[in-house]
Amino acid sequence: MTPSLSSWAELALTHGLRLLGILLLALLLNRLLKAFTQRLVQLAASESRVALMREQQTRTLAGLLYSAGTALIVTVAVLTALAELGFNVAPIAAAAGLASLAFGFGAQHLVRDVINGFLIVFEDQYIVGDTVRIGEQTGRVEHMTLRRTVLRDAQGALVTIPNGEIRQVANLNRDW
Repeated sequence: MTPSLSSWAELALTHGLRLLGILLLALLLNRLLKAFTQRLVQLAASESRVALMREQQTRTLAGLLYSAGTALIVTVAVLTALAELGFNVAPIAAAAGLASLAFGFGAQHLVRDVINGFLIVFEDQYIVGDTVRIGEQTGRVEHMTLRRTVLRDAQGALVTIPNGEIRQVANLNRDW
């Protein structure tokens, strides 16, 4: 074998095997995360109305956990693979840190909406179908996401309220 071909083969074997290991580890972690989040939903599944509401909450939280976990796994795998290929990842990591800081300042309202939405679901303040009073708006909850709550008021109008603006909720369906 020529010296350049043997050095290329050695380079391909060492780095290729490490890159393959990084890829396999990332896929394994992602599968474990998916199995964990699906197991959470299965544990919450039942037939009663309250259990169905809890299952929907768990499904929402499991989806959020899976999405965030997958993004973290992919980011770490890409940075590790780039370092293995000889790239200096310190500037990339620093740029990503600055970009996330700038994004955080620019998207303060979005982040506040999502955090409040997560807490609304987690604390079981209200669910789809409940009649609630949020601020001055009273209506039936038609749809809710981590970012917003949509009410149908008595006149039939659809009212969208960002979750970050919700300060006080009166749930008119719950027990005395």
